[in-house]
Amino acid sequence: MHNFNNLFKIVFLGTGASIPSLKRGAPAVALCYDNGILLFDCGEGTQMRLAQTGLSPFKIHTIFISHLHGDHIFGLPGFVTSQHMMNRPKPLTIYGPPGLQQFMNGVRNVTRYALNFPMEMIELTPRPVSEIKCDIFKVIVRSLVHNSPCLGFRVEEPPKPGTFDAQKAKERGIPEGPERKELINGRSVSIGKQIIHPDQVVGDPIPGRIAAYCTDTRPCQQAELLANKSDLLIHESTFSDKFNDRAMETSHSTAREAATVALHAETALLALFHSSLRLQHENSSDLLDEASQVFPNTVLPNDFDELDINRRER
Repeated sequence: MHNFNNLFKIVFLGTGASIPSLKRGAPAVALCYDNGILLFDCGEGTQMRLAQTGLSPFKIHTIFISHLHGDHIFGLPGFVTSQHMMNRPKPLTIYGPPGLQQFMNGVRNVTRYALNFPMEMIELTPRPVSEIKCDIFKVIVRSLVHNSPCLGFRVEEPPKPGTFDAQKAKERGIPEGPERKELINGRSVSIGKQIIHPDQVVGDPIPGRIAAYCTDTRPCQQAELLANKSDLLIHESTFSDKFNDRAMETSHSTAREAATVALHAETALLALFHSSLRLQHENSSDLLDEASQVFPNTVLPNDFDELDINRRER
């Protein structure tokens, strides 16, 4: 039988904004699943965070860079260089906005670092929507609203087949073996003179899990589309209401605005992200309080926090 993915875990490696602090590092989020790790952004210190969490950098096969501001990308050259020095055994693919290759090539030309593993950099030209096949996942990419070309991501896991009813299969004369496997994988089979269809012996499929990553951005329709009916929305909340003017000026969002996106998108859970260093001078619970007034199912993760996303029943 097909081995469907079980693990779907989010590890928050860095939850801060432009200036890292002892409590909140520069942005980086890992999506861990059975076959590996997807990394979203690679801020300064990401390598140390990976070491502290025990996540193997070799398991990261794809990195998605939202935009080219330093807090989201300055950890990338160090990560790549270290992978060379550690004799990385697997290829690495990096997606990002236009300018990604120029940035990485510029660092390489100056520092003359070498690569002994295959690395592909793919620039995604801003457009209404792009779709990427990434191992078992479909990743949908949309342009967000920021003061630099910025991408948001939606990761969709394929549905898992429903429960196979062995009793019904026995009653219909389906032997144990490849025919049952075909039915579980959604394909009809011939048994004697009859055609057996999957829905006759297999229950309704269990929906795949969906996570959206939206930072940095003003609240916008593109973020709502990425988060639509998702299991988790990670949305920036750089400021509290107190700094609403600053949020608009810098093309960021407040926690309340992030919650409004979550509400409109009908997501199951909102994780506030990209919290400003200003929070050292005010109560960080303000962010959670303000967001929860709009969208109660909100969390404010710290660095090293983990979220296990379970499959929803149909």
